[in-house]
Amino acid sequence: MGQYYYQFNFIAKLDSMFAPLGRARYRLKDPQKIIKLYKAAIDFYIGIFEEGNLANYSLNVARLHDFIAEQHIILGKYDDAIASIDIAADYYLDYDNTPDGYKFTSPMTDRLTYNKTDVWRGYQGRVSDWQIEHYTRQKMFSSLLGDKRFKAILEKLKG
Repeated sequence: MGQYYYQFNFIAKLDSMFAPLGRARYRLKDPQKIIKLYKAAIDFYIGIFEEGNLANYSLNVARLHDFIAEQHIILGKYDDAIASIDIAADYYLDYDNTPDGYKFTSPMTDRLTYNKTDVWRGYQGRVSDWQIEHYTRQKMFSSLLGDKRFKAILEKLKG
């Protein structure tokens, strides 16, 4: 039982890190530093959830890739932005397709199970559908709307 609570508390700390990490892009003014920070955060998540069993944490990794894409757009590196968005799309789809009751397998989380009812969501439906709307309505991504690769990502997100 002690191992379960250790892992539960670990995940609670991990959950509490995401909001301040996401807001870092508003405090830091250097897009290169922001990209470096978010790549390190992605590596951390991937390291914790070995074997790619991120379950609901796929959403966090997807968002981090989107934050990187935003910085690439700011820098005028549209090819890099599209590459980041393409990776994010795979994580959004992974999140949407993770079954309820999924058992984590990483040594740091192998006593835990992902239950969709335990995760707060401020929207209904698939996160991939919400993300399509986000990409097509947010001014940040308007410079990509005419790109055929970006359109292909939007189609991929439709699942």
